[in-house]
Amino acid sequence: MSNRSQQVNISRSLSIAALGLALLIAALLLWRTAQSAQFSAGIFGYPFQVDESEGMIAAETLLLDQGQNIYTFPGPQQFVAAPYPPVYYLLNLPFIHFTGYSLKVGRAITILSTLAAASLIFALVNIATRRRLAALIAALAFLANSLTAFWGAIVKPDVLAMAFALLGLYFVARYIQPPRLYIQSPRPLQERARVRGNAAPTDAGDANQQGEQRLAPTDAGGSHVGPQGEPLFALLICIPCIRWGSITPHPSPLLQGARGLDI
Repeated sequence: MSNRSQQVNISRSLSIAALGLALLIAALLLWRTAQSAQFSAGIFGYPFQVDESEGMIAAETLLLDQGQNIYTFPGPQQFVAAPYPPVYYLLNLPFIHFTGYSLKVGRAITILSTLAAASLIFALVNIATRRRLAALIAALAFLANSLTAFWGAIVKPDVLAMAFALLGLYFVARYIQPPRLYIQSPRPLQERARVRGNAAPTDAGDANQQGEQRLAPTDAGGSHVGPQGEPLFALLICIPCIRWGSITPHPSPLLQGARGLDI
């Protein structure tokens, strides 16, 4: 009995030590995240571009607001080659229409996308581990990263695309279960019949067959929506990658004059 008590005490001490270490890591990441937030705030308030693409995206949004096709072939009158899909431009467009040329609009959208991505990371890790502290550490590790502090505050659609991808992964983890494996339940026949709400099976063969058909392991992560949820997942993944209008110029003669979606 004393050995059992010692094992319990050792296990409790290790659990307390692990919890203390996790809290220390979370505190350090929180401190680093505060520094990254200050850096991102400095970028947001800076009146000039800090990356060569910021002014380009803002100018292309203005051209789009004027009704010009920014995805057309470059020429002497309009030498523009928009390298990004239109979702980020369209999110900037309503605000740029009233404010004119502004870097703060795109930076605000990127910062909101960064916070959304961190929230989705928290949700995904929480689903996978059922530990909020682990989910918090994962989200803070993303926000504390110096690359996130920079790319998550400039006029650029990369973090927005990441947020859409994480949203798709969250949808899968939360609402779509993996294919169910129909296995025979080891529970007694009477209990299986009670769970199914039917009469008790007459023989073991019928019980095995019904058990394989009706008793399947369930996932506590969410409800099963089946194949009907897959189109929404695919849409969430493809939204930041869809380009309307003419496709990007391609050297292949088969694509000359083609129009449609460039994915």
